[in-house]
Amino acid sequence: MRRLYSWVGYWGALSVQGTVDNPVVFTSNATAPGPADWKGIYFHNWTGDSQSRLQHCVIEYGGGHGSNANLHMDQASVPIADSVIRHSGGHGAYLSSAGASVTSTMISGSQQIGLYLVNSSSVIAGNTVVGSQSHGIYCDDSSSASIDENIISDNRQSAINVHANRVKHLRGNSGTGNGQNYIQVRGGNISSSGTW
Repeated sequence: MRRLYSWVGYWGALSVQGTVDNPVVFTSNATAPGPADWKGIYFHNWTGDSQSRLQHCVIEYGGGHGSNANLHMDQASVPIADSVIRHSGGHGAYLSSAGASVTSTMISGSQQIGLYLVNSSSVIAGNTVVGSQSHGIYCDDSSSASIDENIISDNRQSAINVHANRVKHLRGNSGTGNGQNYIQVRGGNISSSGTW
């Protein structure tokens, strides 16, 4: 599916299941595509989550024209698996008040944060986040995600950035070549148990 100066927004359900050899590609219609050519894919709070899924997809060259990411979820919880999110003019994926899972997915070449969570309780597992111009994975002060077994490399700022008392499960993550090659824990009191 090729898009230029446009976006794909879903109020109903969207189930896209490609294969390893034949992924479904959402991309720019430009002759010489680049980041921010189109807005990207937007799932709203009235998306049919239980009927929706993105698997073996490629989403590329979005994040432009007033959008902030290749993939934006607003109070939606659509699972993303075995996919590629790349060359965004903004964030790779932006999850707002979302419970979506992002698993076994490559997020690369984002002009901002690779994977940005706002007030979200998502499962982030087995992904590779590489080459972002900001943080690899960033959770705001209201996000309580589970972040496990991710490879985070060559991002300009921290590999993972979380609030001290919100993200309780950080296991098996690794990173190389990041601006701050560690998990950055922002200030605050830790008042409950967690696994880091």
